[in-house]
Amino acid sequence: MTRTLRADDLDRIRALCDEGDDILVLGPTGSGSGRLLRELAERLRDEQVPFAAVSCAAGDALDRLAEADQPPLLLVDRFEDADLPFLEAILDLAPTPTTVVAALETNSSTTHYTESLQRLLADSARARAHLPTIRRHRLAPLSPAEIERIAHTRSPEPLDARTVHAIRLLSWGRPEWALDLIPLAHAGAIIDGARIGIDPRAIPELSLPALADLARAIGPLSPEEAAGALVLAEVDPLDPAQAADLVGEATASTLLSRGVLLPQEEAELHTVPAFAAAAVHHLATPEALRRARSRAASLLLSVEAFGLQLFPADTAFCARALGTDIAPESLPADPDVRTAVVQRTTADELLFGSEGSLRALLLRTAHRGIEVDSAFRARALTALGQHRQALAALAPAPDARPASGPTRISMLFLASLCAAELSLPLADVLPFALESRGERDALTVFEQWNHGSVADRSPAATSASRHALPEVALLAEVLSGLESARHGQTAPAALPNERRALFLRSGLAPDRSLEDLLTTAAVGYGLTLVLTGEIGRHREELASLVASLPAAAHHERWLQHLCAAGTALACGSAERASLEWRRLEQTVPRFLPLRLRAHLQEVGALLGRIARGEPAPEPVDLPPEPRTPRRPSHRGAAPHGSSHRAHDAGPSGIGLTPTEWILRYLCDREDPLPRARIDARERRSSLPLLHVAEAHEAASASQHPAELMRVGQRLEELGMWARALDALTEAERIFMRRRAGAGATHCRTRIQLVRERLAAEARWHEPDDAGGAVRVRLTPREREAAQHAARGLSNQQIATQLGCGVRTAESHLAQARAKLGIAHRRDFARRLREIGELD
Repeated sequence: MTRTLRADDLDRIRALCDEGDDILVLGPTGSGSGRLLRELAERLRDEQVPFAAVSCAAGDALDRLAEADQPPLLLVDRFEDADLPFLEAILDLAPTPTTVVAALETNSSTTHYTESLQRLLADSARARAHLPTIRRHRLAPLSPAEIERIAHTRSPEPLDARTVHAIRLLSWGRPEWALDLIPLAHAGAIIDGARIGIDPRAIPELSLPALADLARAIGPLSPEEAAGALVLAEVDPLDPAQAADLVGEATASTLLSRGVLLPQEEAELHTVPAFAAAAVHHLATPEALRRARSRAASLLLSVEAFGLQLFPADTAFCARALGTDIAPESLPADPDVRTAVVQRTTADELLFGSEGSLRALLLRTAHRGIEVDSAFRARALTALGQHRQALAALAPAPDARPASGPTRISMLFLASLCAAELSLPLADVLPFALESRGERDALTVFEQWNHGSVADRSPAATSASRHALPEVALLAEVLSGLESARHGQTAPAALPNERRALFLRSGLAPDRSLEDLLTTAAVGYGLTLVLTGEIGRHREELASLVASLPAAAHHERWLQHLCAAGTALACGSAERASLEWRRLEQTVPRFLPLRLRAHLQEVGALLGRIARGEPAPEPVDLPPEPRTPRRPSHRGAAPHGSSHRAHDAGPSGIGLTPTEWILRYLCDREDPLPRARIDARERRSSLPLLHVAEAHEAASASQHPAELMRVGQRLEELGMWARALDALTEAERIFMRRRAGAGATHCRTRIQLVRERLAAEARWHEPDDAGGAVRVRLTPREREAAQHAARGLSNQQIATQLGCGVRTAESHLAQARAKLGIAHRRDFARRLREIGELD
């Protein structure tokens, strides 16, 4: 049976049924009251309790009620469509043993219920006496966690974290809306813009019962009212008076009365849910929509002209309208207002928008005659892939005012990126002469971020981490930390307070000249946290940094995918991690250096191979390599002249990079990896996760339960829940096999806590997804001996098959029993089938 969407409500209503009072289940459209009645009917059927079910939407509801002949329980759906005769018939059941359970939508504009009930109460003292005895059960909005669980469990294909986030926001806690949003998401109809919305073009091709029910409940709207609903869905929430100013008092009043314009939870502001806008979009004519948008944008621009900066969704709305909907005479007189609005939106589009939307916005900018400076023009050309033209635009005009220091640094950053894209030495295409050592040091860092060797620690690069401009110093430190992590070495898990303050100041700064540097630092720092296994413990810190950046709502997209990929790794799912990483690569900001993009692609490719089940590379013997004596490293960077070859070959020395070794350890839990061998000279600075992984491999190979428990505890501390579960489950099996009850009980307690944490961390996680699948390392001879035993062969017959002595065969069987966690020969067949080693 499919899991119920409202298990607690179903249990409560079932309990009320036994108390004998009539029950009214109340909830807005989409809250699932009708589904709840169907699930109640299914439970009653299972319990063999007699009942009858009637829907007031059917034309013969009264006849069906008469045919039911006073059942013990009567379930009435669509009670909002009940007419007066039906209510009178229900009232006649009050003296009988029949308990009525009715589902009533509370915001239906087409209901006959209110009018019919008023007439019944006016004419019948019996109705007035019975009304207070009815038990009312109100359906509260589902929690975000419950909506996310619905999205994951009801979707036919895995959904990424951002899509589930959008479904959660768009559903308003209503499960039926969430179910309709799943096919809309798969059809690509969810718009992830300044305000998350729904593209109505996909609606006619899909079966969306909740959307149809909502359209029915809202009822007919005029084109102007429908257009007003669409506008209010596109702008930021407003109070009712502001909404009336924006779309007209009559329109706002109608939308309020029809349940279209709704109050936000715990706020005095109102908005039109995008789901409701999708239900009425077909009622708005293009001309009515143009007029409504023009009026709203003109009023919002007047707010900007007054000196109050618009919220992001309002800014984007006005920028779109400036190109198409607003008549020139409606515009504010001050052109600086239009310039400010368009430039803020275009700056966000430059970082995150698709090429098509960016081109459209730039055309609108040109159409309105809005001027932009050379740096802005260079960024636009870079975003459109015109790197040579961008370099030319960065060259200062002879009569131009000298750029400020931060602006010149940002121009150097962009020039370095463009030169790298063209595979040209920056010295050959540098658009202006460097004026200071600070600029030369900054350029060295930018070059390393694009195509330089991080092991080449020139004096300029070393001094860059002490650069006078703290954003450049931050970038140098993040690069060093990232490269250390990629080579299996420790990297700073937390940024110093003075570096975190840079992000906060960037959100308050009047210009965005150094935004690209901070954006690169944020993405690089996030990638470092993933590679070191620290993303779970420092997720909140990273989120606070990103929230301080300009265009924070856009940055939130890649951040959600990055954190979701980290969660998937912690839960042992390569498929989920690969899905989230693909989305991460699609949503990261545009102006990232080539080196950082290559690292992101490298991790994505590795996750893809692991998710597809591709094995690790075959072992490669590497000859010893002389090493240059160490020098003191600076801020965690690799020392000058040091060789990373041992770690490029992987901690196991078999050709795996440390990154691949860690990813395979976390996700490829069925196939054993060779035991990690970390070079003793690098051991002190190696990543903690590598140490724990090596200890896990060793404890599992030696079947040491106490050590496995210690490993499990350390993995819990690191937030690697699936591998912690593996270690603890294997320890429990060893304790059970050795009849060590106390140890097994302690393991089970810990296992339950880890399972609870897994369920809390990943809404998509099912209990069997990470069930402590211990990787069984049978040698070929042990495997063959165990398979023969499973098929019933004696020890002598097994020895003959293996071509060895009986005692050798017995030794193979004993080792196989220990590794499989079984005590009896008869358990071989069952256990081998569980791990896929026996047909």
